[in-house]
Amino acid sequence: MTDTPAEIRLPKLLLEDEVAALMRRSCGHVKRLRLERKLGYYRGRPLTISQKDLEIYVAGAKVRRVLRDKRLKTGRKKRAKGESEAFEYVSASAAPEPFTLLTIAEAAIKFERTPRQIRYLRLRGRIPYILGRPPLIDETDLVEYFENKRLAALAKIPPARGTPEFEALQTRKAWDKGARRLHNRAVKRRVARILEEMEARRLTSNNAQSSGITRGRK
Repeated sequence: MTDTPAEIRLPKLLLEDEVAALMRRSCGHVKRLRLERKLGYYRGRPLTISQKDLEIYVAGAKVRRVLRDKRLKTGRKKRAKGESEAFEYVSASAAPEPFTLLTIAEAAIKFERTPRQIRYLRLRGRIPYILGRPPLIDETDLVEYFENKRLAALAKIPPARGTPEFEALQTRKAWDKGARRLHNRAVKRRVARILEEMEARRLTSNNAQSSGITRGRK
């Protein structure tokens, strides 16, 4: 057994104005979240909020805008504030992690896109975001989206000749071609057998009809 003491990790505590700066919201907004019991905090002077509790709240606040299965039939006046007829907001089921919240304009500058492109990704449900004025997007979610898009584009590029990947691709293509050829031959044999059976039934029926007519004449 070792005599080294266990490492004690204390939570990182933030002041209310520091939390407001990280969330890109006002101190009044943070206070309202505390009073509504949506954000945990430590009592005292000054009042503090742990970084972990803040990450949990931000992860739970992320939503995606998706199409409804059925359009709402209620009128605009009877719908709740912000409720859409064709779209709805669902939880992004994000895991708590360190975050950096950006506005649409800031995200467009950082990722060299136009604000319209970032807004399109948000409204189409491609990336989660936090509702509010202005809506906020986590930088990590944008990095993950563009990285997945880049990897998907690389997957479509054929491998260079002479590489093991190219040889494996050629082998797979040859195997698929042979499998399709065998399948087509089996289908042709099956169709030919069905046609032969139909022809045999037709001849049998014609013979039966002709014999019946001959008997009637006698």
